[in-house]
Amino acid sequence: MKGNFKIRHDYSTDDKCRDFTAASVNPNGESIVLGNYNRFYMFNLNQKREEFEEAGIMNIDNYYSITSMCWKADGSRFVTGNLCGSVDMYDISMKKLRLKGKFELNYISPSQVHV
Repeated sequence: MKGNFKIRHDYSTDDKCRDFTAASVNPNGESIVLGNYNRFYMFNLNQKREEFEEAGIMNIDNYYSITSMCWKADGSRFVTGNLCGSVDMYDISMKKLRLKGKFELNYISPSQVHV
């Protein structure tokens, strides 16, 4: 069986991009994060076109190579570890709202809300 690329992300002309050292997919499969040197690349699934689009690049000065990444089981937090032993945790939210002063709605993705 033959296969073809549906989309290709080319970073060969980006001088700051080095080898990708880690990758992690969030629990619902809608986001992918690729670790690099001093940065990580985020991709989100476009469900209409059925392909991943670049959502952004997070630059972290003096972070060096990202060696490990992990998502919390509900997809609300993202953790990275680097070559020097530093561990950083990020809160992943599209938006947060308080409902009637009792409940907090945390929008994780377009199809997922935590109460």
